[in-house]
Amino acid sequence: PIQCQAAVAWEVNKPFSMETVEVAAPKKGEVRVKMASTGVCHSDLHVLEGIDKNYPFPGVFGHEGAGVIESVGEGVTSVKPGDKVVLVFESYCGDCDNCKSTKTHLCRKTPRNAFQMDGTSRITCKGIALSQMNSISTFSEYTVTSEFNVAKVNPAANPNILCLAGCCIPTGYGAVMNIGQVTPGSSCAIWGLGGVGMCVVMGCRDSGAAKIIGLDVNPSKFQLGTTLIPSSLF
Repeated sequence: PIQCQAAVAWEVNKPFSMETVEVAAPKKGEVRVKMASTGVCHSDLHVLEGIDKNYPFPGVFGHEGAGVIESVGEGVTSVKPGDKVVLVFESYCGDCDNCKSTKTHLCRKTPRNAFQMDGTSRITCKGIALSQMNSISTFSEYTVTSEFNVAKVNPAANPNILCLAGCCIPTGYGAVMNIGQVTPGSSCAIWGLGGVGMCVVMGCRDSGAAKIIGLDVNPSKFQLGTTLIPSSLF
């Protein structure tokens, strides 16, 4: 095992505690990642506050992160040590009917959970097994997850911001491209210009929207918005 620092949530509504944890070696089909960056999403707060009850305490949360493959378990072929990766919080088996289509996020064999595929955790603290949010636990210097929970990226990508590709960017940008399917010449309105909202703005821009209207109660957000879309209405 590797010893490292992690932000551990011991109880509901209690602050994270920086602890020395042990991260086990990856098992068959798994990888161990040395984290480079992690985002903090409101979904993490939902778990800490006990609103989202899918992840038991104590645990290591965090579900958008990026890093470098430190080691791989038996049978792993998609990545190798040294590869730069983004962690993906929706895993898939690759064998069921949904995985063989374009619906890997609806995999029938790997439901979103708080542990690894075998139902156990790879992170312990003081002899206690810690739950792993979305099976990835990005609030740790090292983590272990399935090889299907990592995506290899360009080695030149900036590791300090790459974590946003794990949740924030696909949530906002992906909503425009895959759900809204905005077409050139469209008029779009975005309520809320936080991280996800700004990704929606960029998605509308790249889709050729003629008018992009951003709305937010915080005036400081408009300045950033106009750097992305100078001709838009904020």
